[in-house]
Amino acid sequence: MSLADRRGIMRFAVGAALAPVIMSRSALGATVSGRPIAPPDQPMTFGRVLVRELAGGAHITVSRDFNVQFERQGRGFYLAGNQTKVEVDFPESLAAFAQLEQQRVETGFFPMLLDSSGQIMSGPEAVRSHEVELAIEEARRRLGNLETDPADMDEAQQLVESIRLAGTQLVTRLPADLFAPNDTSRSEEGEIDLPWGDAGRVRMDFSAERDPQTGLMKQAQRVVTTTIADDARRSIETWHLAPA
Repeated sequence: MSLADRRGIMRFAVGAALAPVIMSRSALGATVSGRPIAPPDQPMTFGRVLVRELAGGAHITVSRDFNVQFERQGRGFYLAGNQTKVEVDFPESLAAFAQLEQQRVETGFFPMLLDSSGQIMSGPEAVRSHEVELAIEEARRRLGNLETDPADMDEAQQLVESIRLAGTQLVTRLPADLFAPNDTSRSEEGEIDLPWGDAGRVRMDFSAERDPQTGLMKQAQRVVTTTIADDARRSIETWHLAPA
């Protein structure tokens, strides 16, 4: 694999790592409705399905369900939850990663505090992108097995380490209005700067449906499209909230 090929792979590692920044901007920019929510006293099921497109038409899918409970706290709500189910679908070449993801228990979402209108006020501040970390570790491993010019190898290793460092400083955030969407749809687009003077674009499209009785989200989807040169790949998150 040439250095140019490695750079091509790492371009998307950078793009995937920076995408949450664009998503956070859109979430924070949502218009607050102020409409109060009326959650049920009984537990509910919260589900999240993440699909990431890979090169060559492949994809990875991770689906998790959580048992959640809304509890009145002051003017808002305390939302507790624990993982009850996980399913993964990875290409055969990533079977080892699939096993790790199957065994992992997601603890970064809950608990959190919501205001009276269902907006997320506080919760875990940073959840490292597990998929990006795995990709970076795999890139580092493969580079270590290559026989190439020492100068090229040194540059490539430095690039991977730079991406790793950037990834540890980025967060993946839920939309602030996820549990009580303010809009049925919204979009945002922005540019990202990449190594070697390149540039790319990230577009976020969010859509949701709200229960008219409780004011809570019934289902929502966020599609993030990262485009670099003529290559575009999507990360698709789908959520649902329903009685347990």
